[in-house]
Amino acid sequence: HVYGAAGTYTVTLTSTNACGSVSTSKTVVATSGSVAAFSASVAEGCAPLTVQFSNLSSSGTDSYTWNFGNGVPSSSTFETPPLVTFSTPGIYTVTLPASGLNNFGTATQTITVNANPQSGFTTQVNALTANFTHTSTNTTVFNWDFGDGTPCSTEASPNHNYPDYGCYSVTL
Repeated sequence: HVYGAAGTYTVTLTSTNACGSVSTSKTVVATSGSVAAFSASVAEGCAPLTVQFSNLSSSGTDSYTWNFGNGVPSSSTFETPPLVTFSTPGIYTVTLPASGLNNFGTATQTITVNANPQSGFTTQVNALTANFTHTSTNTTVFNWDFGDGTPCSTEASPNHNYPDYGCYSVTL
């Protein structure tokens, strides 16, 4: 039998046959059991991502087995786990199986670690016109400084006309 709420209940068993009936009663204490739950200080960020997890499991829970996937550390049996660092971009599933006297539960949360942007470009020059092609990865915003004092460009792969021949330091 599953009780709908924690509390003290009286259970009675009545046995009957051709010779009569007999009843026996006992008191049963139903607890709320173990409900595993936790929160993370951050659910998404750039690598390396350090996360502090907080155990929100119900009272009566006395056994914890944190699993942090590829985080460092990768696991913990402490009620309050240490800081966990995820160094490699990816999606990680963190689980907390927790148990108590009468129950068991598992909480799950996803941590997303994004890759850092990498900047790069190639150039083709024809007279005073330079064609820039970005070779950047994990990049969504561009800011080109052509090194000649003209306004910057936010195009992904711009063309630029220089006012004079010379050496220019271009920054992306």
